[in-house]
Amino acid sequence: MTVAILSLASGYILNAILFLDREGDLASGYPRRLFTLPVATTTLVLWPIFLSVATVTILWLLTVVIVPDSFTAGLRTLLPILLLAAAISWLQAMVWCPFGASWYRLVVCLIVYNVLVMPPLLAKLVFEIDLPWELLLTAYLFGAWGVAYWAVLGARRGDVWMPRLKGAKLVETASRAFERRRSFGSPASAQLWFEARCHLWMLPVLTFWFLAVFIVFLAATPFRGSTPLFSNSLLALAASSPTLMAFSVSARLGRFEPFWRTGSPSIGFAGARPMTSQSLVVAKFRVALTSVLLTWGVAVLLVAVTVLGSGTWRDMAELARRAARPYDSQSVWLIACLSLIVAPALSWNCLTSGLPFGLTGRRWIAEAYAWGFAVFMMALTVPIVWFVGHRDSVPTLIASLPLFIVALAALKVTAAVVSFRKALGRQLIDSRYLAAALTIWLTIALCMAGLAWLAASPFKPPFSAVWFLGAAMVTSPLARFALAPLALDWNRHR
Repeated sequence: MTVAILSLASGYILNAILFLDREGDLASGYPRRLFTLPVATTTLVLWPIFLSVATVTILWLLTVVIVPDSFTAGLRTLLPILLLAAAISWLQAMVWCPFGASWYRLVVCLIVYNVLVMPPLLAKLVFEIDLPWELLLTAYLFGAWGVAYWAVLGARRGDVWMPRLKGAKLVETASRAFERRRSFGSPASAQLWFEARCHLWMLPVLTFWFLAVFIVFLAATPFRGSTPLFSNSLLALAASSPTLMAFSVSARLGRFEPFWRTGSPSIGFAGARPMTSQSLVVAKFRVALTSVLLTWGVAVLLVAVTVLGSGTWRDMAELARRAARPYDSQSVWLIACLSLIVAPALSWNCLTSGLPFGLTGRRWIAEAYAWGFAVFMMALTVPIVWFVGHRDSVPTLIASLPLFIVALAALKVTAAVVSFRKALGRQLIDSRYLAAALTIWLTIALCMAGLAWLAASPFKPPFSAVWFLGAAMVTSPLARFALAPLALDWNRHR
């Protein structure tokens, strides 16, 4: 449980930082302004990696102090530190490689990690060879430093690593075949088409790679085959990955250019369009919904292929039967139908959570949002891990949940009232937009409350249906419907 909590928090932080569009991330490589410094390449490479290794070492030591002894007593002290150091060093080495395209860098990074991880796992699990893990990870660490030095040295010379792909011409021809050749009926339809070309596949592609890597990892572990643990892990990954990935890339949705580009802001293009800020925001909300539906389709398809390929469909059926035992047939069908609504709604909520911050056009605001949520996730990990080791305090936490709901409700009502009054006062939104926002908010809240109440009713929850509805109304999106046009209007007229 502790490993799962720390992994989810680390995954969110990693994705949030990588999609900030800053110098030094997977989209831009090593900051080129540092190449002009009169220092050796060894110095440029050594100190960032040393600081990263020191940071992960301190974080692990803090984790050992916070996490109960029962979870860390069986781990060797040096092994997790070397593992984290090797992982972060290879990530930096891949980021610094002067690839000509960010997507190629991402693909090479995933391949390198699989190449490094799979041989030790196969040696341990298949051939039962007990490797000296500390020595192996130390070799990985020095190997990462060598690759990083080679990458920065090539980048300082102006090298660009981008091999010509044999299928590039075929892809270009296929993309031209699907180009739109008929005219648009309205500016709104043209803007919707443009938003789809820019952001529609951002979340599905990221979720596909995330799930595919972890499915391959699960298939190479003792959980493979027809074990219930494999099925549970697979379902947990498939259920959490769309929401986790949506949170981490939400600020990217506010841009008016394709997500794989890192050029100058293109707000001038959107600012000159014969459309209101409300229409531009509606196009982004609609594309976000389509992207979420595609993402869940990708997740379901990957799970189905994995289950059929691994022969674990009997375990999946047994898991479904066990989950349905406490409920009658009518409740099971209601829970299934509500889940089909709530799961995409939660992902859509996460994907659009950073939209107002991205629409401001100020990099520091978008970065502050991503870093703020990253810090929040790290801070939230501490009490969650603590409660895992002190389960006798969980009833006290459950009893205090209504206080949190009331406090969050006050903040949410204040933000919604103020933002909608300002948006209506500046005539940025109309009454139809307001009615649609309230309808979406109320529908999501009712579906979430109904699902939570039906799922918890056989276990005699300590809260009434009113508290479930209150928690759902607090969780459902509302203020962003007014904040997004306000942020875009501020950006269009600066």
